[in-house]
Amino acid sequence: GQLSRLGPLATRLAHAGAVLGDGAPLRQAARLAEADLDDAAAAADQLLAGGILARVDPLAFAHPIVRASLHDELAPATRARMHAAAARLLSDERADSERVAAHLMRALPAGDADAVELLQAAAAQARARAVPESAVRYLRRALEEPPAQRQRGALLAQLGRAESAAGLPEATETLTQALALAPTPVARADTLLWIGRARFAAGALKEAAAAFDRGLAELGADTMTGGRPARRATDLLPAGDDRGAGRGGDETNAHADGDAAARAALHELTVELRAGFISAARFETSLRPEAQRRLAPLLATPADGTTRGERALLAEVALEQGIRSAPPAEAVATAMRAWAGGRILDELDAQGIVLSQIAATLTWSDAFAESQLVLDEAVAHAERNGATQQLATASYLRAWPQYYCGDLAAAERDAARALATPGWKMYEPAARAVVALVALERGDLATAERMLDVPDAAERWAGSIPYAMLLEAEGRMLLLRGDAAGALRAFEGCGALISAMDTTHPFTPWRSQVALAQLRAGARARAAALAAEEAELARALSLARPLGAALRVAGLAADSGERRIELLRESADVLARSPARLERLRSLVALGAELRLAGEFEQARPPLREALALAEALGATVLEEQARAELVAAGGRPRRAATSGAAALTPSELRIARLAALGNSNREIAEQLVVVSKTVQFHLSNAYRKLGVSGRDQLAAALAQQRDDDAPAAEPPSQAR
Repeated sequence: GQLSRLGPLATRLAHAGAVLGDGAPLRQAARLAEADLDDAAAAADQLLAGGILARVDPLAFAHPIVRASLHDELAPATRARMHAAAARLLSDERADSERVAAHLMRALPAGDADAVELLQAAAAQARARAVPESAVRYLRRALEEPPAQRQRGALLAQLGRAESAAGLPEATETLTQALALAPTPVARADTLLWIGRARFAAGALKEAAAAFDRGLAELGADTMTGGRPARRATDLLPAGDDRGAGRGGDETNAHADGDAAARAALHELTVELRAGFISAARFETSLRPEAQRRLAPLLATPADGTTRGERALLAEVALEQGIRSAPPAEAVATAMRAWAGGRILDELDAQGIVLSQIAATLTWSDAFAESQLVLDEAVAHAERNGATQQLATASYLRAWPQYYCGDLAAAERDAARALATPGWKMYEPAARAVVALVALERGDLATAERMLDVPDAAERWAGSIPYAMLLEAEGRMLLLRGDAAGALRAFEGCGALISAMDTTHPFTPWRSQVALAQLRAGARARAAALAAEEAELARALSLARPLGAALRVAGLAADSGERRIELLRESADVLARSPARLERLRSLVALGAELRLAGEFEQARPPLREALALAEALGATVLEEQARAELVAAGGRPRRAATSGAAALTPSELRIARLAALGNSNREIAEQLVVVSKTVQFHLSNAYRKLGVSGRDQLAAALAQQRDDDAPAAEPPSQAR
């Protein structure tokens, strides 16, 4: 071919350039081709004249296909050898670590200690860029090299951490292999900390708690089986660990400084393991008593929050204050201390476990403004840093205050984003519950059923609080279907899980839900008593959302019409002072309906009009239909609901229709809105029906016609006087 006619040096230079890639300096290509720089320059001129190169220094090929062809024509062993040489060359010139690693990934394993070190450096750089998937590839290749046996354990630990950050299921197994090779108690405890986090992320709370507890046992700390006396701090550190090194001065001072640093590091690791155990154990019913035992001294004397580990413990204290019915303001204040003005975001584990405790405290304390602030910042931080697992967790957590405040589209979007994140399982049942609850507000029973229909749910999530939330959503769906008995079983299952936490906090108002199912089943007296119990619990905490919900159910269960109206009015009034708009909407509809049944038509119309406007704004289709029907029955004349045209589209239908009109496929729309494709299909089918079209190619015209119809008519010209 043309290249062979240019001679062997030009051929070697072209192959060297193909291995190094566009942008490589001529001197590097010359060195890789084992050629003198002057000779290489002459050969490069030949390649330029022959149309193979477009530029000589730095090298640039005439077309990517030319470079790919030259690279691929090399024999596999020769190509691998040249990539290994390119890696050494670039390393000698202190090139970017990941650029060096890109060549090592194409080289054959050779037991080269330098290659292992370079791949580890590239992995560290990838982790710093929050691209754990790249770190995983580099570290797996480093293990193939292979490393010296004494390095293997540390390398496995690094790989396990990267796999955990990437949400890969192999993380636990990799870390378990690292644990078997860990040389000291601290190394084993540190690895167990990561194993616990990986198991927590997988939703295996009992196994996570066991790993954290085993880590504490390695350090001689308080555990379920009893600790052993801790040895001297420096004796626990791995050989060569710089936490035991002095900073100068005589040998005695150096030893003292090193021992102090070691004790500080040991304390921090111990605190993080304690926080991890409490995080996992408090939501696993069988371990809840042990979590409470360990929390008791912390509640009496909370950590001051000066270190990362102490802030993690402070978050656990905040949540415990909340669910143990301390004044909500106290729990919120503790949570915000743990938040530390957002400093916690730079300290989060890969999955964002500590963030979960802070957000749950704020949301369950009705501190929706603070919760949204924290979670908006957490989502933005995770997006900026490419931290996919943290982003999934923060998005899921934000879906709850959004749902309570009536932002149904945002709640669905955030929960669906979490569920769509590969490897994210931490709060899967609760995220499914959010999507299902939003679907129920829209009357979309098919989506709700699909979210809640998990065949092995009871086995996978038994004993966990996230599963209790799924059971609550299942109960609401069954009630909407008219299955009071099935709903009662689901709500009672939810209540049993929450009661096992030894808390009376109504963060999930299961008592009022059980009462509603009992009322539908005809057990009015039991329903009234249970709703009144929950109302008193919420009233003692001044929590408007659960109090309003409980008062509404108590009102519906009351014996007399007068008492029903009194309680329903109180429910609506309580919720008027809360941002929990969805709960207020339910109470307004119930109040208006009760007033209408009592013949108080004039009094019924104002709450029903407010409910109708609120339901339309929130896109709560089921409650909108109820409010409209009740308002008509009360003698009101609501604005006629559009049944066709763009005006009849819900916000979600309109958004999806516009994206489809721009040529996006269902899959592309689902990716943009972070929802599942079936949700897109559901809303798009509704949009077709309302717009009177049969396909997406007609959407643009239908939406444009509606804009023309809605445009104000031109004013007639003014008449000269």
